[in-house]
Amino acid sequence: YLLYVGTRNEYKNYKNFAKAIAISKKLKKNFNLVFFGGGRLTQHEMNFFHSLGFNYSDISQISGDDNDLIYLYKNASAFIYPSFYEGFGSSPLEAMSHGCPVISSNTSCLPEIQGDASEKFDPNNIEEIANQIESVVFFKDRREKLILFGYKQAEKYSWNNCALQTLEIYKKFKFKS
Repeated sequence: YLLYVGTRNEYKNYKNFAKAIAISKKLKKNFNLVFFGGGRLTQHEMNFFHSLGFNYSDISQISGDDNDLIYLYKNASAFIYPSFYEGFGSSPLEAMSHGCPVISSNTSCLPEIQGDASEKFDPNNIEEIANQIESVVFFKDRREKLILFGYKQAEKYSWNNCALQTLEIYKKFKFKS
């Protein structure tokens, strides 16, 4: 399955993600879509998926806790992050830390945060989204490289590194008692 995490607001761009899967016979044939969080799929959303040719069994929405999400990250073929903009975007780093290859939009801060550890696409270009997903899920070498790079990239943003960097900043200042 291909994993999407979070709300399905317009800026999160789940519609172009679904359209990209729909135009790729290979993706549509081989992968289900799993949406984690964001509440139950509405009838309007289900109608949208159906209009793209998806069967109801091709689409799942799962709500759960962190353990459920970790399980999904560890077992997904890829995590897709098609957002038009983000303030930071921690979900791709979470996916990377659990060995899930990330395929993400190339907007706002996302390329800087993800570095070389994700495949990137223009979130407005449905064909490019499909091509980038295919380039990861159907090519084992690329997928394995993204997983390896992802572990390294996620470590840069670990709580341990955050604490060490904060400590270094405090050491630069001499506080008077």
